[in-house]
Amino acid sequence: MTEPVLRGLGAAPGVARGPAYIVRGPLDQRAVTPGSILVTRLVSPSIAPVLLRVAGVVVEEGGLLQHATSLAREFGIPAVVGLSDATTSLMHGELIEVRGDTGEVERLDMAPTADEVAQTLQRCLRQHLPMVPAEGDIDLSAQLFEFGLDSMSAIGLLMELEAAFSIRFPDQRLDPETFSTGGSLLAVIRELKAEQAGSTAPPPA
Repeated sequence: MTEPVLRGLGAAPGVARGPAYIVRGPLDQRAVTPGSILVTRLVSPSIAPVLLRVAGVVVEEGGLLQHATSLAREFGIPAVVGLSDATTSLMHGELIEVRGDTGEVERLDMAPTADEVAQTLQRCLRQHLPMVPAEGDIDLSAQLFEFGLDSMSAIGLLMELEAAFSIRFPDQRLDPETFSTGGSLLAVIRELKAEQAGSTAPPPA
């Protein structure tokens, strides 16, 4: 399911926007990022404490009389229920908007953009970081650990970016002791794409 707007049943009124937090198994309540949108197959009474932290709820199963509906209304957060395959259709960390009045869930990362590099970077960051700056970029050497990544996780992020952009970070930029890009990660990616595209270009005739 790749449509930008998915439709279920509006269960609790309101509009909320945030990164999707996908739950496909036992829920570690402490791991749920405040302000995220909880996306789960079912909602049980034990999940109530998590609703104090999230901005909205999307549930695959159930109808308007489901327990999830009464909980969401009680906590004053928008909810959409009956959205089939929500936990597999949505990506963990992608930015979504929940409209509890209409039952719509919009995938905001799928909105048209003139800058595919920036959009791809934002999507990768949302998958790895508990929070992302509003500008969707970070100063890699100065901010990396502030946003919740340890050394090995940070290397995993950079390797994913290499695959996403078909670039190669110099070894010192994968050094867990330094991450010495010293500036905008988006700017570094643009520079590497330009440099490495030039190095692979065929020689002039």
